[in-house]
Amino acid sequence: SPRLHLKLKPKLEPKPKPEPEPKPKPGMWSFLSGGGPEDAKNGWVRCSELWGRADPKGADSNQAAYPDATQAELQGIYDAALAEKIEKVPTRRFGRSGIDMPLLSLGLGPFMHFNSIVHGRPMWGKVSGLGYIMFSLFGWPAVSAAVAYFSPVASARESAGVGVAVYIVGQLILMQLLNTEHQSNCDAVLRKSMDLKINHLETARMYMSSESVLCKALSHHRGEEYLLQTKLRTLDGAAAFREKLKVSLEVMGVDKVPLLTLHGLNKSDQVEKTWECLDELEKIKASGLCEAIGLSVHAPADDVLPFVESGRLDFVNLHFTFLGSYTVPSMRRVVEACRARDVGVFIISPLNQNGRVHKPSPRLAELTAPLHPAEFQLLWCMAQPGVHTVSFGPADPSQFDWQLNAVKLLPHAPKILPTIVRRLRRAVREELGDEWCDGFTRDVGDLCQANERAPGAVNVYMLSWLWSLWKSLGMDLFATEIHKNIKVVGNDWCCGGNTYKPRPFPELEPELRKVLADAPLGDDACDHLLELHEFMKGRTPPSKVGEAIEAGMLVLVMNYMKLAWNAGGYHG
Repeated sequence: SPRLHLKLKPKLEPKPKPEPEPKPKPGMWSFLSGGGPEDAKNGWVRCSELWGRADPKGADSNQAAYPDATQAELQGIYDAALAEKIEKVPTRRFGRSGIDMPLLSLGLGPFMHFNSIVHGRPMWGKVSGLGYIMFSLFGWPAVSAAVAYFSPVASARESAGVGVAVYIVGQLILMQLLNTEHQSNCDAVLRKSMDLKINHLETARMYMSSESVLCKALSHHRGEEYLLQTKLRTLDGAAAFREKLKVSLEVMGVDKVPLLTLHGLNKSDQVEKTWECLDELEKIKASGLCEAIGLSVHAPADDVLPFVESGRLDFVNLHFTFLGSYTVPSMRRVVEACRARDVGVFIISPLNQNGRVHKPSPRLAELTAPLHPAEFQLLWCMAQPGVHTVSFGPADPSQFDWQLNAVKLLPHAPKILPTIVRRLRRAVREELGDEWCDGFTRDVGDLCQANERAPGAVNVYMLSWLWSLWKSLGMDLFATEIHKNIKVVGNDWCCGGNTYKPRPFPELEPELRKVLADAPLGDDACDHLLELHEFMKGRTPPSKVGEAIEAGMLVLVMNYMKLAWNAGGYHG
């Protein structure tokens, strides 16, 4: 009967609560990440892992299991590890995608070929690259003046016409010479990479000629297995995203790409477009044009976490190193969320953009010895739970040593890393004090990439981070290099304010002090930013002439790459 039916109808069960993320297990890794849960509550791991306590409290620190090693012990481990031969780089399962991902990934950046020649080893490449710049700057007027001088009867129009003709021919010749040199160098880098089974090749549509030069290089490896990843920007919406993919596939000469990435979630105002493009990306994956989809980010963790927690991503490209990130505070929360959801993690530029450790300060090199700072940074990244692969961009085939050394050292990480981690943290705290290291990201951490609270959208976090690295580890060259980036108007890769434009930082100081009035370290942060500003004035003068020359050289190189792209029959 209906009455009986109602009586026997089972009660609705409450929806099961989502399982909590697994807590870090006691042992080495919780110590390396700044201590256990007790330390995290005190804000000791809110920022770069460098600022953690050298001697963390709490049951999970397990410091007794990893006492400090002597320098002789470290040297012995280092020498023995490097004496081993490595035939191929090991792989890790790349999260839910199930792809066997090599520990090292070959990153093919936007100026891969230009940098590999002008800043690489081949002397001819340096001469041809610099010769192109000089000819581009002075070729046309020089030839025009010469024609006018040697042919007095020639009109100004004729002189200019001859100058233009010679200039164009010269441009084409020099571009061809450069393209040939670039291509052969790329071929050699790729050959060595493939021999070591570093077969994950990461590029992007906005990296100018990278996709097309890679296509030519891959023509020599058609019988070999490789994992191709390209990245497409989301700023123009979903329809443009699919069109960009068509161009990328055509340029690379492939029908599909294993790893397809939304490129550059850098600011909060890009979140909506990124969601829109993620919908399109899932459709592309369903159509079979890619096997796994991901997101490449420079934005704060709070903007990135919803994408990871949505369960729609297979992997994430992000900045996460021991020294920190130049855009936002630590991405450890994102890495842990990825680990809990079986999402692959790819570390962006651990050597250059996050410390310039390939050209370290003497103080940093002293503290990481016997490891080179580049080896230490790479080893630390590889040893982190949840990290699957680390990118590198060699300028020529000789620049693989640090990466391969880090792979050799990985089995010995429990004996090496704790000692060097403590050594670095102690040195920093001796210079900056516990109060600053424990609290500066708590007070200014949200005033980071593209924040809206600070006057002029100044990236207070990044400038405070640079000041800290400069004062504690002598990393003034890196601080200068990154500091220059915030002078580029419209640069959303290192955005969030400008110390010179539109208003000098000293003019912003009173407003910033008001914003940070309730922060315990607010006044200290403002004082440090003023000190950094004064230091940088002598290194990056804000003169209009200097800015014009700097901008002109940047535009020149960009134009060269575009011209070379088109002259080589490229698309885009």
